[in-house]
Amino acid sequence: MNETVTNPIAKENETTRTILAGVDTGEYDAEISMDELSQLAETAGATVVCRILQKRPAIESATILGEGKIEELAKAAGYPYYAFCPATDYDEGQFGTAILSRYPIIDADAWKLDVVYGKEPRALGYARVLLNEGAVYVFNTHLCASKMYQKSVNIASLAYTLAATGVDLYTVTGDFNCSPPRLARYMPDIHFANMDQSTFGTGARPKIIDNILYSDGLIASDVHMVDTQETQATDHALLVATFYISMPEE
Repeated sequence: MNETVTNPIAKENETTRTILAGVDTGEYDAEISMDELSQLAETAGATVVCRILQKRPAIESATILGEGKIEELAKAAGYPYYAFCPATDYDEGQFGTAILSRYPIIDADAWKLDVVYGKEPRALGYARVLLNEGAVYVFNTHLCASKMYQKSVNIASLAYTLAATGVDLYTVTGDFNCSPPRLARYMPDIHFANMDQSTFGTGARPKIIDNILYSDGLIASDVHMVDTQETQATDHALLVATFYISMPEE
């Protein structure tokens, strides 16, 4: 899980408004978990403005928040701009990436990524956000969890798609299911906000699979983790970072 803050002034002067969404399968007390997640969000400096808890026998594609729900959540959280980038079609609708923004989203889209035959389709979603300093691209993806020789097809497609956009200033957030050194083999010019903090699982060997990649022209600052395992809201940690646009010297 990732969060990027592209304008440090906004971060200092505005309270982060958060929406909590979960599925109650009866395996644990979901209300208590939501309360714990709410406390965690408030400890991190966020204000919880909306809680959604769906009761289902199991997590399924129908419980995924689609475009209509994203619009509802964006309004509840006070974000005037949002984008839904579909990645996969299901019988019940579409699954994809949601991006909420305090700043105008000029346009948004999603590109399919190549995967090994038989693997679940993956995509690269993006939104172009207009800041005071200029426009930046915010990309998001979730790469395949498979053996490296299979995953390499997915990573190579990601690198090619990013290069094909011709965009110079961007961040890419997501679960890459891959460590930074392995990603760097295919993306040697990219920068990594997270190089040593485990974001998934426990044990002596860290799994640095969630990250924020960023291009030249951006500076990452205040990179830190928020542990979410105690709340059982997700098995991934939340990666947070502030990005400054590097202004050219006159």
